[in-house]
Amino acid sequence: MEDCARRLVALAGSLATERSLDRLLARVLEAAVAVSGAERGFVVILEDGEAGIRRAYPPDARREVSWTILGRVLSENRPLLLADAMVEPDFAGASSVRRGRVRSVCAIPLRSPREAIGAVYLDHRAVSGVFETTMLDMLHAFAGLAAVAIGNVRRHAPVPEPERDLPAPASIVAIDPEMRRVVRAARRYAKLPYPVYLHGESGTGKEVVARLVHDGRGGPFVAANCAAIAGSLAESELFGHVRGAFTGADRDHAGLFEQAHRGTLFLDEVEAMPPALQEKMLRVLQDGEVRRVGGRSASRVDVRIVSASNEDLEALEGRFRRDLFYRLNVLRLDLPPLRSRPGDVPALVDHFLARIARETGGGLRRAGPAVIERLRKHTWPGNVRELENALRRACATGEGEVLSPRDFEFLDRATRTVAGAPVEPVPVDVHLRKQIELFGDRMSNSELAERLGISRKTLWKRRKLWRLK
Repeated sequence: MEDCARRLVALAGSLATERSLDRLLARVLEAAVAVSGAERGFVVILEDGEAGIRRAYPPDARREVSWTILGRVLSENRPLLLADAMVEPDFAGASSVRRGRVRSVCAIPLRSPREAIGAVYLDHRAVSGVFETTMLDMLHAFAGLAAVAIGNVRRHAPVPEPERDLPAPASIVAIDPEMRRVVRAARRYAKLPYPVYLHGESGTGKEVVARLVHDGRGGPFVAANCAAIAGSLAESELFGHVRGAFTGADRDHAGLFEQAHRGTLFLDEVEAMPPALQEKMLRVLQDGEVRRVGGRSASRVDVRIVSASNEDLEALEGRFRRDLFYRLNVLRLDLPPLRSRPGDVPALVDHFLARIARETGGGLRRAGPAVIERLRKHTWPGNVRELENALRRACATGEGEVLSPRDFEFLDRATRTVAGAPVEPVPVDVHLRKQIELFGDRMSNSELAERLGISRKTLWKRRKLWRLK
């Protein structure tokens, strides 16, 4: 152990003279693996709020890191030592741990005096208890010196873009192969100037993906929900108006297209756009010019359109113009529902519990293997948004630091059986529409919204979209 300490101290003293970030990271990882006896090692670097593997040992292991464990270390900014991750209550349910058969784990954050830089991750899949507490203390001290050296090099020599190997951004949990394909495609589309159409059920993260597509363009990101724009004001909202154009127009107003100039305009629930507005929208996309309501001249705009819908626009015959659909559907991404990517549930749970702790200022709650398995088996008609709110509710009503399956009994109401046979899950919008049709003329808006578990605004939007009284 003394020999290991001397080796780390000697290396730490020479790190300050290194000017190549790649060589610096290689030396840090080589030393950490050598002195710890780890089977594998990774250096993860944060770039623009995203975490990506910059160095791996051996090189072909770079896709096998446990992002569930790394996410915990990066979010809490403190070292983590696991004698056997396969039996740890907080991590045994993680798909990355089970898939990789990860045993011993040692992960240390890299933090300079100015900023969080990343982490060093070490593990061993065959042997438990490889890393000792004294080893963790030495590596933590070494990581502090390495982080200062890394920070100095990065300030003087930014990382070239081709060398970056980043996974999904921090706001997107993408461990499941299907979701990772969506993220990779979104990154490719971000470099292209064409419109992008996102299709997916409510709550699958369409706006988050839209922001990922926008990252390649820069400029403002302007989001609008077409179902929430009143029909009489829709043209003014999108294209703007001049003073005196109509009653109440007491000043000039720049529409969403002008606000998004040289950036991205995200149109959610685009299927709710009125037919008359669809025609004007088509003309803007063709000509690249907008004319404010009441205005005499047109202005050129440079806007990238990202549209989204939870319905199949091609099937909306008579409700959505096909020529407009073809304009919007140049590049397409289909977002998978959460029930088809259960491997993402453990990491999503960790991600949301950390967010809830920040929101409430309370302690970080944990979810044991039984809870993870319970959540993996749920059908999640509301997808990721429903999972996040279910965790908020469980944290608010549950007791103790570790959540239990009892804290999620409210989910069972959605899967009650009838005559001993399980009820088949239906898309959330199908359920909402059926309930509105059944009870819409018997209840007030407040009563119906409360029965459905939605806001009155959402109820109004759905009624307008489906043309229900």
